[in-house]
Amino acid sequence: MTKEITLEFDFKLISKDNEKIQNRTGKYFLSKKYKDFEKLIKDSTFVQMHNNKLDSFAPGVQLKMEIFAYFKTKVHADMWNLPKSLSDALQGIVYKNDKQIKAGTISITEGWDEDKFTVYVNQL
Repeated sequence: MTKEITLEFDFKLISKDNEKIQNRTGKYFLSKKYKDFEKLIKDSTFVQMHNNKLDSFAPGVQLKMEIFAYFKTKVHADMWNLPKSLSDALQGIVYKNDKQIKAGTISITEGWDEDKFTVYVNQL
């Protein structure tokens, strides 16, 4: 049986690219909104992993990630910008490095009753 980790989040999935801000000198930094989002992902993931007695994947194991994002409206980041923020936030909790992700899909549903997303990570 292949190991799978399922994570559910009851808030909006955002893009890291859309939250990069440039200061007066031209240097980029991440917005407070994104830093709060990343912390929420990490905290929620830690709790879900602990409550379900799940261990992270070993370093070097090749992984597949499936993301199902649900949005109330059509106002959201482009589909291809969404996985980066999530895969970065899960580093060190679900897997050692997001370079372990070798395959994946993302699906977006608009007009849902709430903003939320579900992530499945399994070994290839």
